[in-house]
Amino acid sequence: MSYYLTKSINISLDNKNPLAKICKATGLKPAEVKSVALHKQSVDARNKNDLHFVCSFVIDTEKFPKNATPYTYPTDVFQTDKPQANGSCIVVGSGPAGLFLALYLAQRG
Repeated sequence: MSYYLTKSINISLDNKNPLAKICKATGLKPAEVKSVALHKQSVDARNKNDLHFVCSFVIDTEKFPKNATPYTYPTDVFQTDKPQANGSCIVVGSGPAGLFLALYLAQRG
């Protein structure tokens, strides 16, 4: 089962393996963690002497970890089984919303 860590973890810029910090935040042992996937990452540069990443992870484990919630993978909104409409439409505007709508309608036929 996959879980999303609700607690952000600070990782130094040179740390390649954050498993120890993840295990400390969740209360799990390294052997109990099947896999770890980076969900979100940003750089905290407020203090120039302490640059670090602020990361959120999705972990796969059988045991329910602390500071985590069950994770459901997002679905693609373009992958629907709805029938396509037979008609025409006009997209007014070429800003971000208009271009996205035109792309969506072109993909839907």
